Order: sequence, then C-alpha cells, then structure tokens
Amino acid sequence: MDREQDSIDYEALAEFRYHIRRFIRFSERAAREAGVALQVNAFGSLLPPFFTSEPVYDYRSALSADTGAYARFFNGMLGRGIYLPPSQFEAWFISGAHTRRHIDRTIEAAHAV
Repeated sequence: MDREQDSIDYEALAEFRYHIRRFIRFSERAAREAGVALQVNAFGSLLPPFFTSEPVYDYRSALSADTGAYARFFNGMLGRGIYLPPSQFEAWFISGAHTRRHIDRTIEAAHAV
C-alpha cells in the first residue's frame, strides 16, 4: 500500500480537481448571468448538467430538466468543436487527459453558446 501512495502524483491530482471546480464555477456563473436555470451535480469527475431550476437527485427530478435547452446547447457546442454527450441524461467527464487549454476552450465555447 505504501508503494501505491508513493506513486500518486499529487500535483496532477490537485490540477485535475482545480479544473473540475473551475468548470463548475464557470458553468453556474455563466448560467446565472444568462438567466438560464442550471443544476450541476458533480461527483468526482462526473458532471451531469441539468437545465432546470429544481435540484436533481433522482430520475423523477431529472425529468424536470429542459431537454430542448440541452439540445440547443449541445448543438451549439458541437458546432464549436466540443463533443458532449448527446443526451441530457448522460454525465460529462473531465479526465487527467484534459489540459488547461481543453478546459479553457470548452469554457469559451460554452460562453459563446
């Protein structure tokens, strides 16, 4: 167990967590400024966004999401070269392969949509 702990790249892990928090903060702020109802339920690197003003905690509450708004957002992002899950009910993932540049590009595209 000690060897596994020694091999953990804590700097990379901190950067990864920073990207996740930064992306969530941007999403929530941008939605507020645009007057768009948005809930982002993050769990680790899973980021399922729901276009709704109601908290989402199960399937029934997820059904309150505006799937048309998500479809418009999805298509706008796709047109800017950002490939998101096509369904409102799928989670987004941020991984260690995503760099600051990837996150910045995604944020810029989302802001333009």
